[in-house]
Amino acid sequence: MSKVKILYDLGNLGKDAIHAIGGKAAHLGELIKRGIPIPEGFVLSTSAFERFINRSPFRQKIREILDKEIQLTEIIQISQTLQNFILETELPSELEQPILKRFNELKALVPHDFQVAVRSSANVEDLSEASFAGQADTFLCISSDEDLIEGIKKCWASLYSARALMYIQQMIKVPLNLVSMGVIIQKMVNSDIAGVMFTANVLTKDTNQVMINATWGFGECIADGKVDCDSIIVDKTSLEIVKKRIGPKLQMSVKNPDKGGTHLVDTPFKKQQVLCLTEDQIHKLVNYGIQIEKFFGGKPQDIEWAIERGQIKTLQARDITHL
Repeated sequence: MSKVKILYDLGNLGKDAIHAIGGKAAHLGELIKRGIPIPEGFVLSTSAFERFINRSPFRQKIREILDKEIQLTEIIQISQTLQNFILETELPSELEQPILKRFNELKALVPHDFQVAVRSSANVEDLSEASFAGQADTFLCISSDEDLIEGIKKCWASLYSARALMYIQQMIKVPLNLVSMGVIIQKMVNSDIAGVMFTANVLTKDTNQVMINATWGFGECIADGKVDCDSIIVDKTSLEIVKKRIGPKLQMSVKNPDKGGTHLVDTPFKKQQVLCLTEDQIHKLVNYGIQIEKFFGGKPQDIEWAIERGQIKTLQARDITHL
């Protein structure tokens, strides 16, 4: 049996390794090589996912489903079937042991309150022609071995959600049996402020402006549309703030101390009607955005970021596909 590479440290591979670790991880690896601050972590390869499928007692049924196009009328039922097959398959020791070994090596570097994020990195994700954004699931604030394994399996299973299957067939238009999933395991950024930055104004299509959306706590609530966040427009050349809107930010996403993961809480009143970001933080974010755009051939970028104790971390960068 040929040796399969199960995992890589983030930064080992770059933008040309989408087939091996998926689009999100490949882009993050490229940013690490270029000196952009990224949370430390590792990525399970697409080969690890394929090995998992090959060890599943349901492998033949999974292959039979993926070898043909799924009709729209069947997609919800088939999605549930595929996801159940993934979740009911035990992770074989040949995968579990190296994953937990690397996870605990990462944990040893953090003296207390160690948690990770488990994030998808499909080989059809963050492509220049289709982003696959929001189709697969992310799991935050994971600290135990058991929750990590469960999070990985849920992340893999989300590749076969009804919305993901529809997106692959209708937007990406590749056979389902060619789609695979890497999984990123990164140290959590316990963010004080987080958000999304577009290195073009996606409302006016002005590529000479940067648009920043920001909120308190974790940034997931922006993508989910659960929080009315701050919005800032900046001129790329002068770094002048052209326009800013303070969103009410009535709630914020924070760690859930009882159940793990995250939950929404009411934002302290004094934070609701003030801008999250200082002018200095805005300028630093824009400068990172301009650098990242250059790294990816001058294509406008959709960048997720977070700030913890004043330190900016980039969580993701992908091409803006519709501008």
